[in-house]
Amino acid sequence: MEGGNTSSWYNDLAQSDLPDDEKREVVKSLTLLFGYVHRMSRAELVANLRDNNLPSGGTRDVLVKRLKNHYRVKKLADVNIVPTVKHAPYYVVLDFEATCNTVNAPDYPHEIIEFPAILVSSEEKRIVDTFQKYVRPEINPKLSDFCVNLTGIQQETVNAANTFTTVLEEFERWMESHSLFSQNRCILVTDGPWDMAQFFHSQCKVAGVVYPTWAKKWLNIRKAFRSYYKLKMNCNLKAMLETLGMEFEGRPHCGLDDARNIARILLTLIEEHVPLHVNERLRLKDYRSREKALIASATAIVQKRKDGMGELLFRLQLERLQRASLGGSSLDTTSVDGLPQISNPSAGKESPVVKEEKAVKEADTVEVSSDSDHNEDEDSILWRNNKFSALRKQYL
Repeated sequence: MEGGNTSSWYNDLAQSDLPDDEKREVVKSLTLLFGYVHRMSRAELVANLRDNNLPSGGTRDVLVKRLKNHYRVKKLADVNIVPTVKHAPYYVVLDFEATCNTVNAPDYPHEIIEFPAILVSSEEKRIVDTFQKYVRPEINPKLSDFCVNLTGIQQETVNAANTFTTVLEEFERWMESHSLFSQNRCILVTDGPWDMAQFFHSQCKVAGVVYPTWAKKWLNIRKAFRSYYKLKMNCNLKAMLETLGMEFEGRPHCGLDDARNIARILLTLIEEHVPLHVNERLRLKDYRSREKALIASATAIVQKRKDGMGELLFRLQLERLQRASLGGSSLDTTSVDGLPQISNPSAGKESPVVKEEKAVKEADTVEVSSDSDHNEDEDSILWRNNKFSALRKQYL
């Protein structure tokens, strides 16, 4: 068997109405064909891929998988079997940029400064829309030189931007304009666990925003990529592109450019019938210790800035952090028909995801991770990591 994709096609064949002798003949012919592909030189693989109008870039392992998959789909089509590797109709690629220093303590309260999203249609196999907003940080509004040099985002840009609460509302309206999570099923996509489990979680907590329901599960494309191509090393964005024979387009650490390149990888995996399901989740109850540390750190930063920020702003920020420390944000949800409220309560309107929850209840079925991902789809994705262990013990 060859990963999730092989078991899928094998099951499709096993459950078909073909007579058993024809099924055995299909398996035999594909087995022989796969053996032939494995024995091809790189030049032969490239030539065959080009003859079939397929991309010919990437490592040899990628070329082998691509050509085998082509022959597999073609052979099954000859006996009227359509592969059941199904994708969500839409994927939203997120890649936040956040405040940072050269060295960040485990309890550093990252604040999002760029909020980009790329909407990909798996049916049309293309990018259909883009969302991007810069965000003004409030706890630590002065960007470090390291952050400016890394992201290319200037201080003047964030100074003129809206706060996270406003940008989040704009993003949810953008999702609603595409009927995402309501009429149209959608999966969030990130490169690694950090965007949601660290940056977004930290930002929601210090901003006093209820952690959204739609942000609690996502597809970590790095994990899916590594599993499908059977890579032993942890591959970053640059390594994934190189594995596929692609080059990075744009400026690294520009959130929008990073998201576009992740979308390019995603579209390639869709074309090659790679299973792309939710493989990571965040359970807020497992983050309570980390949230205490974040609030304590954010409060200390605000207190150090007291003299330069004015008494009123100082009191407002401290009050917001105190409410968050008592569970007034992501740990305290207001229910609607037994479902969690997922947007800023002060927004005065029902968020698109609450509408989705009311409309479909549990119709958005929980995704099942592949066997190779099972042990990583757990309670706390980052908080359990070694770099947080000392801090975690302090607050447990």
